[in-house]
Amino acid sequence: MGNDAREAHAVQCLLETGSVEPQYNLALEEYLCRRAALGNEEFFMLWRNAPSIIIGRFQDAASEVNAAFVQARGLPVVRRNSGGGAVYHDLGNVNYSFIVPDQQGYDFAFFADKLIRALDSLGVRADFSRGGNDIAVEGRKVSGMAQHRHNGVLLCHGTLLFDCDLDALAQALNVPDAKLRRHGVKSVRARVGNLKPLLPRAADTEEFMALLWEMFRRQGTPFIHSKSYRLSAQDERAVRKLAELKYRSRTWNDEGRYDELETGGEF
Repeated sequence: MGNDAREAHAVQCLLETGSVEPQYNLALEEYLCRRAALGNEEFFMLWRNAPSIIIGRFQDAASEVNAAFVQARGLPVVRRNSGGGAVYHDLGNVNYSFIVPDQQGYDFAFFADKLIRALDSLGVRADFSRGGNDIAVEGRKVSGMAQHRHNGVLLCHGTLLFDCDLDALAQALNVPDAKLRRHGVKSVRARVGNLKPLLPRAADTEEFMALLWEMFRRQGTPFIHSKSYRLSAQDERAVRKLAELKYRSRTWNDEGRYDELETGGEF
């Protein structure tokens, strides 16, 4: 299927989740994926989490985080559905999620291009690294991406570092031995960067999110064409139930297991 056919798809948009709780936001993401699997719906989210560690689906939580730092800061460690590495989130970090049909052509580069075009519209030149599924500006990583496929639906999500506490980011995560040998802790910290110094138009993260959203709309970026989607009371109840049963569960967060009957089935 060509790009024109893909770009003709309509999507219901969700600008903000209304929550900065990682358990709720990850539950909402999964809930929207389940909805997309039931009908002809696609979703786009921009969202933020309070300080937290989000680990990949197949990671060992104990080995990925600096336990002493995380405990001292009281940071929740929450497992997501996609693979990939552990990431540090705070309110200076903007997360995005594309929830679309799983079809040919929807690779990391396809979605990275939408973000790069939006950043370019804001005067920031960014590049995509296929090997790492990262977006970099001036040689520093500002975005990492991950994907999850299930039941005909593709979730592609990632981060955009705008005004993140990079010192906390460096301290919260355990650096893999191979990367430590190649770069060292200080060099690993130096390989990431924030967008804020390059965007004087955005005084804070909220303004950056508003600008990003507007750039998406102006350029007619795919998936940002339709009306905003508001959760119904029934939606809210379902999301909060999923957050409680799965994303606040130590079984899921520590071991990657969950009760399929309670949470609505395999995902």
